[in-house]
Amino acid sequence: PQTILCDRVLWRAETGAIELSAANDNQATVTWGRERLFTSQATFDLEEGTFECSVPGRLVVSGGRARRGEGTGEPIEINWQDSMHYDGPPQRSAVFHGAVQALQPGTKVSARTLRVDFDDEMNAIKITATGDAVVEVRGEPETNLSAPEEHSVFPALDEGVTRWRLCADVLGAKPPEELLYASGAGHLELLRQDGPGDTVRWSDEMVANLRGGFARFQGEVQACFSGTTLQCDRLRLDFNEEREPRYVSSEGNMRFRSGGDNPWSIVADSAEAVFGPGGVLSQVIAKTEVLVQDAERTLNSQLLQLFFENGGEGKQPSLSRAVASTRVSILYGGESPLRAVCEELSWDAESDNYRLVGKPAELEKDGVNISGPEIIIDVQTGRCSVPKGELRARTELD
Repeated sequence: PQTILCDRVLWRAETGAIELSAANDNQATVTWGRERLFTSQATFDLEEGTFECSVPGRLVVSGGRARRGEGTGEPIEINWQDSMHYDGPPQRSAVFHGAVQALQPGTKVSARTLRVDFDDEMNAIKITATGDAVVEVRGEPETNLSAPEEHSVFPALDEGVTRWRLCADVLGAKPPEELLYASGAGHLELLRQDGPGDTVRWSDEMVANLRGGFARFQGEVQACFSGTTLQCDRLRLDFNEEREPRYVSSEGNMRFRSGGDNPWSIVADSAEAVFGPGGVLSQVIAKTEVLVQDAERTLNSQLLQLFFENGGEGKQPSLSRAVASTRVSILYGGESPLRAVCEELSWDAESDNYRLVGKPAELEKDGVNISGPEIIIDVQTGRCSVPKGELRARTELD
């Protein structure tokens, strides 16, 4: 059954179409099942089961029975400024044009053109946004389907705080699977209330599974987390329920640059980053042809592990410990330059000591060449020592 409220109805017998219109600033209202249409002009084709509007309007679908169990599906409200066209069964889809906004609990999608596909219960199962498409996820609002018809059924969306924002020219979404995807370039912003947010940019494609808690990005990826910058060809981001990063895996031409007052960089074939509570960086693991540089040091190895300490509120995490292995070489500038090669190197920020292990490890410092199974370097005092071991140590003066 349908209920129609309008100022004028015109039935065209030759086509079977019904034209509805509203006078002055009024709106025509059409209610059928769980759907409500608000606009000043609309045309229905009863035989084809379609309707269309060539003026701005609003469509509200309260949601049918949810799949896999009892309850109802999430409602959706769509506003447009130019036109819309709806096809009934078997397609059950609608296309909207002109500054379109689609609202669901906690989510807003904006674009120049929007297509929504519905299931038999009129739940949105696929949304495709084209032209400056944006998806915003905010704090869960309380829906208000009994609100007056002239108001949005999602007033809380305008009051909530945006948690993250996804932008691309073409975006797709499958609400039942909590899946988002984009073909082409775009960027993702993970917003924080207490400081700068995190961002990921890409050039080729993106897939985000919100239910699974991960996202994949391809093509000239550039990610900024906790003041650090990561560039690579492919990136996977795992996040928690608050959409804060907890694990990042990067592959292909990986370049990493830290933030803070004493920046440093890593170049490698691939790398992983682990984040602690609050999305704060806690560990970085770089693999294959690793190059690390800061203002005083240059290190080469095949594997590198970096450990960080939380700098506290408003501060960037600080590097506390480093471990490098396999064909390790280090060049240290500073007031007392040194060169060293070994198979394993460990460094502690608090003591600023290096431990070199090899068969043998070799060190050149202040015209002195030292080799042995283990070498300890105290950078602050400039002292080098070789603990007693199974292999002989050797010292040469130039």
